[in-house]
Amino acid sequence: MKRSPWVELFLVAAAFLTVRPLAIAETGKAMVREGGGTFFGTDVGYYLPQRNYTVTYVTTGTIAAVNSEIALNKVFVFNGHGNSSDITIDYNNSVFMSYTDVSGAENYKLVFLNSCSSCANSNGDAWKSAFRATSVVGWSDLVSDWAADEFDDYFWYYVCIGNQYTGAAVVSCMYQLGYSFTLVPHPVANGSAYLF
Repeated sequence: MKRSPWVELFLVAAAFLTVRPLAIAETGKAMVREGGGTFFGTDVGYYLPQRNYTVTYVTTGTIAAVNSEIALNKVFVFNGHGNSSDITIDYNNSVFMSYTDVSGAENYKLVFLNSCSSCANSNGDAWKSAFRATSVVGWSDLVSDWAADEFDDYFWYYVCIGNQYTGAAVVSCMYQLGYSFTLVPHPVANGSAYLF
């Protein structure tokens, strides 16, 4: 039985218009170290996978364990205690990691240090250099667990859902949460990167 030319045309058009699932490429890789000693964890594991990032949590609190993951990722997220020269990667065992301990980092998009005074000295230039990063985000001074957690949630929301550069996300958070560059503490962005 021969089909009419109209049916043939319809079948050809339908074949071209059929929706086919596309393979979604991984956007990037991020590593997270929860240092401990704080009330809240980071929200990055909720937001970045929505934008096709693979998020790895480093569960061993040693410098060697952190450095072994650094070479495999392009976003470093730390949530915990710290100061202007180091972060406490294991609060219970008092293991500290300085920017001089970082090895294997190349062309990082973002270093996110959600800890006290993490960007107090020259806005995190030392961390930025150690990771060869485009952007470092941290804090200007001592910050409460509550304020750090609130900033973390809004920051990742603005970066992932709001599709903002990291520097713009910090400014959006400051506006949303009532921070000022003239008062401490406040979030700090050194450089700006687009993660997607």
